[in-house]
Amino acid sequence: NVTVKPTETTTYKLIGTDENGCKNSAEFEVVVNPLPDITIVGVDAVCANKEVTLTAVNKSNMVKSYVWTDGETVSEINTIIRDTKTFTVEVKDINGCENKAQHTVIAKAVPKLEVTAPSYVCFGSEANIKVTGADSYEDEFGKAIASGSFTDTPTQDTTYVVIGKIDVCTAEANIEVQVMPLPNIWISTNKEE
Repeated sequence: NVTVKPTETTTYKLIGTDENGCKNSAEFEVVVNPLPDITIVGVDAVCANKEVTLTAVNKSNMVKSYVWTDGETVSEINTIIRDTKTFTVEVKDINGCENKAQHTVIAKAVPKLEVTAPSYVCFGSEANIKVTGADSYEDEFGKAIASGSFTDTPTQDTTYVVIGKIDVCTAEANIEVQVMPLPNIWISTNKEE
């Protein structure tokens, strides 16, 4: 028995000699099929807890089976990225040849906002709203909030919406400030006759 491991299609010739010195030969060809050309197409980074689509693309169109890291057996998967993760897909083509590809998706940090403000203010008084948990902040109208703090003088019960951003990832939080009416004060005079 002879074991061969060709890297390309190869024709082998075998010559045999019997006890009488007579010779004969035979040829056989070993066809080497290329491995399936597989890549994973998808985003490289996404904000944590967002859904992404990853697609296994094979240029030869000869792949007949797929097996992903999570056990999916289709060419395209949808998955939620909670932490940075490397995905692997293993494929087999119609010739029984196997190959695999990998793709890493980085989970970017999402702000965890904490907003503080007085629960109420008296009518005509200022309310100071502070927010932490991100690199930059803005209000619901897109106006930047410097240093994560701003003041306002609400005239009625108001819900303040703030948006925090770390890189391209954002989060939203809100807080309500109630406005208390001022007490009614009057002065009465009694004239003595």
